[in-house]
Amino acid sequence: GVADIVYLPKPSVLESARRADYPALIIELKNNKSASIAMKQIMEKRYFDALNNYTGEVLYVGINYDEETKAHECRIERHEKES
Repeated sequence: GVADIVYLPKPSVLESARRADYPALIIELKNNKSASIAMKQIMEKRYFDALNNYTGEVLYVGINYDEETKAHECRIERHEKES
């Protein structure tokens, strides 16, 4: 599977800063569904497998936009990726 957005901190930033201040992000966007469905997709499609060479904190972010209500919903989970 392919996540909508994946952010990996630059190695130069990680060398000069605390790694915990710059987590990797896996972001899945949904429209007229739910943030929980976005999070479930991250887990089921194992988007985190693409980060095999990354160690440290990873934030899984599921975001939904409801066209009718114009409301945004966001769910964030922290995961520690070990070597």
